[in-house]
Amino acid sequence: MWGAHAMGVLAGETVAFNFSNLNNLKKKAGINEKNIIFFYKKGIGTQFFNDRRELKKSAEFGFKRFTNRKGINDYLRNSKNILKKADKLYKKFISSDWKSESIKQLFKRFNIQLRAFNEVYSFYHACQPQYFSKIEEYVRKKLEEKNSPENANEIYSTLTLSEELDPLAVEEIEWLKIVEELKKRYKKDILEKDLDENQKKKIIKHSEKYIYLGTVETNNPWNFDHYLKLLNEQLKTDISSKIKNIQDRKVELKKKKSQLIKQYKIDEKIVLICNNLAKLGVNRLALRFGWTKISYAYAEVLKEIANISSLFNLDTILEYRLSELKNCIFNKNYLYKKEVENRKKSFFFIVENGKINFFSGEEAIKRKRNLIPEETFNISEFKGTIACKGKIIGRVFLFTWVEENLSNRMDKMKKGDILVAGQTRPFLMPAIKKAGAIVTDEGGITSHAAIISRELGKPCIIGTKIATKVLKNGDLVEVDANKGIVKILKRK
Repeated sequence: MWGAHAMGVLAGETVAFNFSNLNNLKKKAGINEKNIIFFYKKGIGTQFFNDRRELKKSAEFGFKRFTNRKGINDYLRNSKNILKKADKLYKKFISSDWKSESIKQLFKRFNIQLRAFNEVYSFYHACQPQYFSKIEEYVRKKLEEKNSPENANEIYSTLTLSEELDPLAVEEIEWLKIVEELKKRYKKDILEKDLDENQKKKIIKHSEKYIYLGTVETNNPWNFDHYLKLLNEQLKTDISSKIKNIQDRKVELKKKKSQLIKQYKIDEKIVLICNNLAKLGVNRLALRFGWTKISYAYAEVLKEIANISSLFNLDTILEYRLSELKNCIFNKNYLYKKEVENRKKSFFFIVENGKINFFSGEEAIKRKRNLIPEETFNISEFKGTIACKGKIIGRVFLFTWVEENLSNRMDKMKKGDILVAGQTRPFLMPAIKKAGAIVTDEGGITSHAAIISRELGKPCIIGTKIATKVLKNGDLVEVDANKGIVKILKRK
């Protein structure tokens, strides 16, 4: 599973563009693949497939690039420059009076935002798990030459964690400081009318800065109401301890790293590679924040275009490709109703040797089925990669990106449930904090699930490829993250 159908056909084309010959940043970013499939079907969601032969080439490319000082430094420097540009554009957007613009001005703004999204997403894709698979294999092998597999995993998991605060931790601390200040004055539930102008402004400013975090998959923006609800939940907790715990984790991590390096006499080259993986992990989260905020901005502009236009509504505009959208706005050439319905049912982008092809409806389903048949599984256990050690038994709580209200589902999740998803995303943090363990289809050591699980000390198995296909809500499972095995103990 790759993501949600939040932006319909346009989202598929935007992602496909990054692998096409049309993307002039492809080489600079370091995207190695030329062949991908992006498939959507109603009721299933969106699936993303790579050519397996290219994944091996990507692993080789990533090894050469990310074990090379110049390669890493160039990538990190270019990523930061792209992120600064995206951040500047986002700040300009939230402070501008864009809703007063004409439909043609909005389309121009939309194009600028879409280009910025493609820039950030290009660099984001260039640090996907396949680019690190050979590095991980190399480092683990070197560590296991002198240590037991268990000790090697602990060393690897610890040394690849960053001593920097990741973007999610930065947001949490910024917010907790606002809560801490308000807690000195309020001891019970706060209504909006209870806040003075200065207090309200602080919450509004914070929500504007991070509103996009709940929008890509769930369309539940982290707006003023979201933070007011969170404020009332957190007034009853020890805020100072929460802030201290986040900061102390980094101090303890630094100590633990030094101890492990000394205790196991880790080779300097391995330490350096692990440190670089830690930097790349934090950078990857920053890039995710970058493209998420820009996608929020262009989605808002697209909504406004639909709102002021008589040519389409929000429901239909999502199914337009970029050239079609332009043609509709400027030349009044709109899609036929039947084609819109076809695209809502299914669509299929295939990039072959850098060239984009598109199909919709039954033709899309047929072509996908011919290339990648549906798989069925009748197994009681499966394996993945250990991201954070531990062992726990619990009930499966499955998240898919085709659900309409993921925020409500997170509220229903019980403490200790096993969070299962294609991959974890920042908006899932409330669920992650409740989870007894995390299991994902995708991910490498620099993935969000791997980083967050180690930060929080939760058992985590990533890269299973099949967890969301095998497991169902309510299944009783044993997650043995010491061995990387998920066992189904009882079907619901």
